[in-house]
Amino acid sequence: MFGTVEYFVSEMRHLAENTDAKKDEFLSDIYSKFQKELKHDFVCDEKIRVECLQNLSVAYQNVVDNADSSTKLNDAC
Repeated sequence: MFGTVEYFVSEMRHLAENTDAKKDEFLSDIYSKFQKELKHDFVCDEKIRVECLQNLSVAYQNVVDNADSSTKLNDAC
């Protein structure tokens, strides 16, 4: 469902998997793009906008933390 943490995590992972760019920079760019769209382009009640922005932040942190953990595991091998 759009706007949930799970939705944003899924979208970020999907977009990050399909790029050759550095993952951390690319994820930051994706986060900024989603944030801009939610703030300026998404037409909805302000309460929903705030909730979506909070969910986006949580999702971004989850994806970044997961990417960091994967990198650390790969470096150890």
